[in-house]
Amino acid sequence: MMARMNGVLALQIGMELESTGQLFYELAASSCPRQLTQIETLLVRLAKDEEDHYRTFEDLLAKHLAQAGQCVPSLSDETKQEIQQLIRERIVPDPAAAMATARKGDMLAVLDLAIELERRTREFYTENLPPATDEADLAVVQKILDEEKQHEQDLKDTRRSVSA
Repeated sequence: MMARMNGVLALQIGMELESTGQLFYELAASSCPRQLTQIETLLVRLAKDEEDHYRTFEDLLAKHLAQAGQCVPSLSDETKQEIQQLIRERIVPDPAAAMATARKGDMLAVLDLAIELERRTREFYTENLPPATDEADLAVVQKILDEEKQHEQDLKDTRRSVSA
């Protein structure tokens, strides 16, 4: 397994997490029964937010590497596998099951899973994202953390409203 998580690797993992989240939310939204427009609207918005977070991490990575005079490193197959393993261990224990849940259209199960995934993702970012080197980067990272927290709250609120 990866010996030490540096800032570049943490951002690359963040990009992978956001990409996985986007796919999950897109699948769930497309499987949502049409009468549940409140849930579908939320899932579509969350997919878009995940896409935006991916781009933000991508920009932070490029900025970080440019300041160091480096190019974005290609990930070896071994490193890609290690990233996937880390995500399975820390965030999404069974990605196939998560995607199957999204496809089934059981929106209560989707919401429960999404709440847990958002919580785990936020915890991962809090523990592993590199410290910001300037105020602008700090604001960007804090904004993503705030949005992840808001995602979790929106999911919880929606879960309560549909089960009431």
